[in-house]
Amino acid sequence: MWNKNFLVSCTFPCNFSLHSRRECRDFSGAGVWSFASAPAEARRRAGTGGKRPRPGGILNKRGDFLNQTNNYQLCQWDGEDRILRTDFNADNAKIDAAIADNAAAIAAETEARTAGDFRVRLLDMTTTESQSEIRVNLTGLDLSPYCWVELLAECPPSVQSFELRFDGVTSYTGWQAGDSSALTNLTYAGQGVRDNDGGGMLCCRLRSRPGGSYTHCMTEALGASNYRLLHTSYGKNLNSIGYFTLYGGSDPLPAGSRIRMYGVLQ
Repeated sequence: MWNKNFLVSCTFPCNFSLHSRRECRDFSGAGVWSFASAPAEARRRAGTGGKRPRPGGILNKRGDFLNQTNNYQLCQWDGEDRILRTDFNADNAKIDAAIADNAAAIAAETEARTAGDFRVRLLDMTTTESQSEIRVNLTGLDLSPYCWVELLAECPPSVQSFELRFDGVTSYTGWQAGDSSALTNLTYAGQGVRDNDGGGMLCCRLRSRPGGSYTHCMTEALGASNYRLLHTSYGKNLNSIGYFTLYGGSDPLPAGSRIRMYGVLQ
């Protein structure tokens, strides 16, 4: 923290300004306050970062608790927090990735409009490791220009089934084609099942009325021995959904699972 000439960081609970040679200088007239003469509480904070656990805080690698933003988990420092270069670097990487994704989506839409193609690719990702849940962040992606959004998920063989969920919600109401009875307490908005080739597949169409309060999800379950068309609704406009997940649970989604999303322009 100290070098021989300059005070690198100071977390004393005071109004002293930074000064050279291990001192804080008070320009209000109280004189010079050295680190050695600082109260024990100030020295304790200087050594530990002065961080106390808070509800909702996230434990970082240093064992401190930092508040974070909801959408991209960017650091939110309190007055007594120690600010480190690594925190800034991590935040900048997240911001850079988000801006790049947004720019790519805008470029794809511009290209599609220019070419007269009204089906715009919004997402195309392939996983590199097995995981029980794949989460896709939709924050910052403007879906209002689209009449509906198509979502296609394909998993390599070994998958029996997986579930589509919005914002972590696990309770939905749905209707199956040909049956007027409501299906209540579904744990998914859509379900992918094993197809004839042994892999899991989910095809669904998402749509909200302009200014509406619901997202309607129409899912085709392309099973090896059956075909199911399921309609569910979710109590948010499509453009207000923060993220969706594909949940495999005890049946992990293997590496090589591919997720694609397309928007169909108005």
